[in-house]
This record gives sequence, C-alpha cells and structure tokens, in this order.
Amino acid sequence: MKQELVEIMQLGGDFFTKGITVKDRDLEFLEAVAGCVSRGELAVLLADPDWEEAETARELLLFPDLESRARLESVLQGKGLSQEEQDEITAFLKGRVQKTELILPGALKNIMIGVGAADLAAYIKRLHLTVEIPEPLVRALAFCSNKESVNNALALLRSSGICWTGDLLALAQKFIEKNAEKEDFPAVLQKILALFKEIPTDRDPEEYLAEKRTWCLFHLDKARTQERELAGQNMETRLLSGVRTAYADERRLRGQIALIDRILYSMPPLPGL
Repeated sequence: MKQELVEIMQLGGDFFTKGITVKDRDLEFLEAVAGCVSRGELAVLLADPDWEEAETARELLLFPDLESRARLESVLQGKGLSQEEQDEITAFLKGRVQKTELILPGALKNIMIGVGAADLAAYIKRLHLTVEIPEPLVRALAFCSNKESVNNALALLRSSGICWTGDLLALAQKFIEKNAEKEDFPAVLQKILALFKEIPTDRDPEEYLAEKRTWCLFHLDKARTQERELAGQNMETRLLSGVRTAYADERRLRGQIALIDRILYSMPPLPGL
C-alpha cells in the first residue's frame, strides 16, 4: 500500500512539478484519498470543510507552485467558467503535463486530469473556489494596477491557511493597501503571510509582532557580540567557534525585523539594524 501511495504522490506532483519528496504526513491523508472510487468522490472529499487535511491535499494535488495558482486566479475569480476560460485553463495545463493519472488502490476507475476541458474546469473550480479569501483583502487589491501582482497575491492568500481574526485581517488589509503597487509586493507578502500564520489567534497581532521585534533585537545584539569576539581570531578558530552560525543568525534576525517594521510602521528597519 505504501508504495502505491508513493506513486500517487509522485503522479499528483507531476501535475505541475517533478520530484516531490514523500513524507509520512503526506501518506496519512493519501490513505484517506485512496478509498475513493471516482473523480467526483475525490472532489467531494477534498472540498469537505470538516476534513482538516483537505487543504494540504488540495495543495499537493493541484496547486504546488505559485506560478500555476496565480495563472489560474485570472480565470477563477468568478463563480462560473465560460467555454473560452475552460479552454484557456486546459491549454495552460496541457502545456505543463500531457496527462496525469491518479491511480487509487481499489478504485473502479482512474482519476484522469488534463483530458477533457469541461471535466478539468469543473475539477479545478470545485477544489480552488472552496478556499475563500476575506472580502476586505480582495477589496484592498482592487485598486492595484498590476494584474499579475494581484493574481500572485490572491493565490498566496487563498493557500495561506491563516485563521483570520478581526485585528489580523485589519492589519493585513492596511499592509496590502499601502504596498500592493510596490515592485516587491508578492515576494514580501509571501514572507509576511508566513509571519502572520505563527501569530496565536488569542493574541493581539500588533502586540505579538512588537514583542517578536524586541526578541529579535536582543538576539541580534548577541549575534553581533559573538562576531566581534571572534573577529580577532584566526580563520580556523572562527569557523570552529561558530562564526558562520552567527552570520546566519544576524541575517535571519535582520530579515524578521525588516518585515515587522514594514507591517507595523510602513518603513524599512531603522539605520544600523
């Protein structure tokens, strides 16, 4: 069974990319998927709001990379798909994979992706549109003139897995409104969503980020002190003493501080950080 599930994982990954690494966590929900007997039942399973692994499965089977998700956003922002839009999706996907079969153990028939335009469009719509984006964030993106940037942002928001509380939603809306037109917006948004995801739902997000910034400053000072202490040593001693770790820690901490400053103060980090 495990080898069959590995093959499912590899075929699912081949829908857009090659060489997905199979992890035990992936196998857990694939065991549930393996009980399906048709494409329709798989779609229902993946759309089940009570199945906690459904979003992970959707990401694996259909949207493993940002480019693909952003491309699909351009035709999936409405609830219906015209024939032209179906053809557009199918042409794009067929350019990346000729045919993908998800071979489910014990299934009455294989699940075919990338064959019929109507089936493919229905499959995509069924899975993709089950992940809703909060309306304030959609509105915040409405005035961005860069369509590609908007689609990238929508794809990131849809797959972020964030539980949006009122305060966090307001903070995200404010950030998007101030930064959506900036050139680095998609790259920064991806990092900021990862930061938002770690904020406990029972914490005030601005307070949490301010505390994290203080923590980062404290450890940044420690990393710099270590670098100064090692500066006069020979290279061998410096390497053995962890100078590379100190440099890596400094870069990571500076990056976290820069993100927090961008969110809270709409500015780059203070000079010297």
